[in-house]
Amino acid sequence: MTLHSLRWREPYWIFFISLVYFALNALRLTRVPRVWQDEVQDVEPAFNLLLGHGLTSAAHPYIGFGDFFSGPPLFFLMLWSWMEVFGFSIESVRWFDVTVAWGSAIALVIAVRRSGLLKEKYSRISFFTVVLMGVALTGVYANTRYDLSAIFVLSIAALFYSHLGRQGKLAAVFACAVILPFANYLALIYFGFLVLTLAFYERSMARDLMLAGIAGAMTGVILLFASFYLMDVLAGFGTSLVHASTNWGSLTTKFTKGMALVWSDRSAFILIAFFIVFFIVGVAVNDRDTRNLVVVGLGFLVLLPPVLYVAVHYTGSYRWMAFFPAFLVALMLVERVPDRFVKPRTYVLALCVILIILPGLPRYVAYAFLEWKELNYDLVEDWVISRVEPSDTILVDAPAYYPGKQAAGFAYVGCGQTRIPAEKRNTISKAFLDLTRRQDPVAELKEHLGGHWVLVDELKLERSAMRLALPPYPKEPYSYHVGYFVPGE
Repeated sequence: MTLHSLRWREPYWIFFISLVYFALNALRLTRVPRVWQDEVQDVEPAFNLLLGHGLTSAAHPYIGFGDFFSGPPLFFLMLWSWMEVFGFSIESVRWFDVTVAWGSAIALVIAVRRSGLLKEKYSRISFFTVVLMGVALTGVYANTRYDLSAIFVLSIAALFYSHLGRQGKLAAVFACAVILPFANYLALIYFGFLVLTLAFYERSMARDLMLAGIAGAMTGVILLFASFYLMDVLAGFGTSLVHASTNWGSLTTKFTKGMALVWSDRSAFILIAFFIVFFIVGVAVNDRDTRNLVVVGLGFLVLLPPVLYVAVHYTGSYRWMAFFPAFLVALMLVERVPDRFVKPRTYVLALCVILIILPGLPRYVAYAFLEWKELNYDLVEDWVISRVEPSDTILVDAPAYYPGKQAAGFAYVGCGQTRIPAEKRNTISKAFLDLTRRQDPVAELKEHLGGHWVLVDELKLERSAMRLALPPYPKEPYSYHVGYFVPGE
């Protein structure tokens, strides 16, 4: 196989990019990002299910341990299935994220090809590369966000939709709408925007598409609420939903905050520049289709985030909702450039792809290399495991979560410490707390667990001066700073 043949064989490019993707993730896997609270909260229910404790959590600040976890369960069930085969460890969890993200990207690029949305190979290769390595998806799978299950469901639905006839398409829309409430609540609203966009272009099916989406959404929500009712956790679901929501303040304030999230993504500036140029060209040559595509792309990229923020909830981790369809539209516009400009078009597209993915996976890998020793999670695991006995009941913050859960008889998690039952608090014999996050850990232990606690030892992995060059933790002096506490006299 020659380099020349690679230029014309799309599967080879997909295979090569996939290899690069897995290799880069292997380099940063346990180092970047550092183990943090949200990752622990999204892993804990699956691990408890693996242990036979059911879909419960000892890491959630609003749900008591022993209560059924009243969150979207699909991600936890998928992760539990994976851990049944590959076990529980930071490597296992993060390889699960990497693999599901890759499968989603593969499904999307096949759907895009089958549907004819992108007719040129290099457009599809660019789409696959940016989806896989750009900041939108990297920020989800690298941080072990449960939103990953929603991306997977939407990708598989797109794959089926692109391969089926009229009735099959409607069935795919219905099934996706049924499943999405079990994956991510906001994704169901987002799916509504996608169905409306489909209805605009598939006008002969518009009515049936919307009816299938509405019927599926109603069915899914009813099933979700029924399961929460049967588990007697509807109240906990409401509480966690209120605390997780960003839906506070005036309409103007919320819309402004939503717009700020758009501008916080540097990749968005490249696409906005693209859309402005193509809109001007569309007006100049009186090309209505080009103008319509620009409006759709800008609608997803610029208007969708603040609208979702106003309606329910939106954070930076959801930027994939805006970026994926916007980038797809940008590539569709690029394909409209006349063939006589094929070379400059190819070079500009390659440059844009590089600029877009740099803040994503390449940045994470560069950050791992800059602080290879300082972000060595093996040191944290060895340090914690050497201080824990199998009979211990302990309290751990996020950095000590994986070794603490593996080594101790039982481990509560610090972010859920206020929910530890009163009769269980005096059974906790050791605590491993994140000293980069807690202002006065001894006082907090006394307040929540009672008694007197003493700092016995601490682990410090001091960060290098080069940390200021790359986020996401530029102000913290330590990559890991864990304190070991025991009850004192």
